[in-house]
Amino acid sequence: MCAGISTYEPLRRWDVGPGRLIGVVGLDGLGHLAVEFAKALGARVAVFTTSAGKETPAYELGADEVIISRDTEAMAVRAGRFGFILDTASAKHDPSPYLRALRVAGA
Repeated sequence: MCAGISTYEPLRRWDVGPGRLIGVVGLDGLGHLAVEFAKALGARVAVFTTSAGKETPAYELGADEVIISRDTEAMAVRAGRFGFILDTASAKHDPSPYLRALRVAGA
C-alpha cells in the first residue's frame, strides 16, 4: 500500500493524464509502479535509468521512451521537455540532470 501511495498520489496531485509527457527516474520497485500508474492514467512515459539493461523491462511495462541518464547528449536534447518527473531512485544521485529536463514551471 505504501509503495502505491508513494507513486500514485503525486501523479494525481500534478494532474498526470492524457496528453502529458512525464518522466520516471529509476525502474525498481517504485518506478515500476509509477510507469504502470502513469500509463493507466493516459500519460506518455519516459523512463530515466542509468542501466541500459533496463530498457526492455521499461518498454514491457509500457514506457514510451527510455533515456540512459548517464548519456549527457541524450539528456541535453531532452532539456525543458517534461512537465512532471517522479524520482523513484533510492540510490544517492544528483537531481540536476533531471531538473534540467523539466519545463519552466514543471514539477
